[in-house]
Amino acid sequence: MRRDAWEELSRSDFPVPDEPSLSELTAELTEMLGHADDRVREDTAVAALRTWLRRGVYDDLLPGLGDGMVAGLGSGVRERRTSSAVVLGQCIARDEATRRVPAEQVLTWGDRLVTWWLEEPEESATARGADAVAALAHHPACAGAELAVVLDVIGERAVGLERLDSVDRLAEATMAVLRRGLVPTDVVEAWLERLTDAAAYLRALYLLLSLAPDPPPDRADLVLSVIDRLRAVHPGLRTSE
Repeated sequence: MRRDAWEELSRSDFPVPDEPSLSELTAELTEMLGHADDRVREDTAVAALRTWLRRGVYDDLLPGLGDGMVAGLGSGVRERRTSSAVVLGQCIARDEATRRVPAEQVLTWGDRLVTWWLEEPEESATARGADAVAALAHHPACAGAELAVVLDVIGERAVGLERLDSVDRLAEATMAVLRRGLVPTDVVEAWLERLTDAAAYLRALYLLLSLAPDPPPDRADLVLSVIDRLRAVHPGLRTSE
């Protein structure tokens, strides 16, 4: 479709047009995920795919759409990689509600997602990837072993991070893992011990553990563990001998 036709759909909150076909529209939107113009990429392609996923338009096509987003993670175009990760997170979130995709396929998506996240050097990928990883952590296909891997990946992205939006969203993704209650507290504590250069992230995690609704199991123990880690990495919080 012409750009003005997409803009009209956007103004109307993306009704699904009778033509072209949904497959043709999806192919066009997928191509637009790599567009250099933010308005085309974000306001049209990502917004349309997110809206149609939320409304169930893709429920019967979810396995194929997710596979298409996984393919986009390997694109040579940075914008397509990041936008594909965002939409893949939406596919995973939708499947949490509908359970149309085999668990093994969801785990394959998750493996490709975290691999991309670890390898993507762009700062913008940290926050947007965190949202997708949070969706993965919510999904029932992820058990304790997979969630422990997600924690390790979050820890890798947290090192040296200072931007507020990034650390906040990493902390939110961590809460998605911890709320499942499937990673033993001693494993979480050992993971915290490895965070030697992530003071900003630890502060954000401390606030969420202390104040957020729907706390994870063993919140009190986790808060104390994070406080201990903050004291270790933040000189101003160390107690005097």
